[in-house]
Amino acid sequence: MKVKKEKEKEVLVFKTDTPLDTDLSYVSEGLESVDGIVNWNFDLEDRDRIFRAVVINVEPERIISKLQGVGIWAEELI
Repeated sequence: MKVKKEKEKEVLVFKTDTPLDTDLSYVSEGLESVDGIVNWNFDLEDRDRIFRAVVINVEPERIISKLQGVGIWAEELI
């Protein structure tokens, strides 16, 4: 009998160049197409304009690509 192991959540953290006046609903539309994003948020008060995403089985490059698609530069912080 095989036991199906639940995939683990992980938190990906990125430094971005998100402007303070960014329309986050526009960003949300881009990210909604990525299966596996459980939750995400920006910390625009941080000088690095941090973006955090709780994900299941999502590569950081996929997040970066989606952010770049809406005009936001991003670099993963390890």
